Amino acid sequence: MHGKCGATYESGSLRRYHLGRTETIRSCTLEAQQFARAMTEQHNETGSHTKYELFLKAMQAQRQYTTDAINAKGIDRHLLGLRLIAAENNLPKPALYNHISYKRAMHYILSTSQVGAKHDCVMIYGPAVDDGYGCCYNPRNDSINYMVTTFKINNEGTNAIEFSNHFNSSLTDMRSLIEVQCWYMDDVQDNPQDDHRLKDIDVPTLCDRTGVQVWHFQPEKTFANNECPSLTKLKQDRG
Repeated sequence: MHGKCGATYESGSLRRYHLGRTETIRSCTLEAQQFARAMTEQHNETGSHTKYELFLKAMQAQRQYTTDAINAKGIDRHLLGLRLIAAENNLPKPALYNHISYKRAMHYILSTSQVGAKHDCVMIYGPAVDDGYGCCYNPRNDSINYMVTTFKINNEGTNAIEFSNHFNSSLTDMRSLIEVQCWYMDDVQDNPQDDHRLKDIDVPTLCDRTGVQVWHFQPEKTFANNECPSLTKLKQDRG
């Protein structure tokens, strides 16, 4: 949407520790960036299975960072503690806290939080910075409720409606990627010569073998132009 990555904040609970509150889960990992770049390529150069592998790596990186954060292995509260110690002892602020890299790291363009609930509801809060977004989400069994906020008056080009549209498209693309990949992996069990680990999905061959009639892909390329029928549609077409 904006063509760049930014610092991302997600709350991680430290309630297991005495007086513990939160630690920052920095969701914008290198693995997440690599996956996002592959999914948004203009000419769809990356094959579907490679995208799927990048997705798994991004998911594992997120899981590991979350585990580290809630087990007091994050960096943000540690750095906050050092800064407060200096202030309490009337010491000059360490040079680190004036460095441009630290300031950028603390400028949370995207502030997120997962607040899960069985009910059809979602929380809401504002962005952390003037040119940022707030996004609270509630993952449910068959849907994801979320709320996007921006400041009404700003000069940074933020747009909650456009963000929401891109968010919806991204979730749909990821679902399609996972569903088709898993479906293909099931098919490979009966046709080991087409092992997905050896090559990307050969769409025409797969269609011929399974009887699928509706595929809106360029030849030999999966997810061209981000078009993919849902798994329900695929099953219907297969009969």
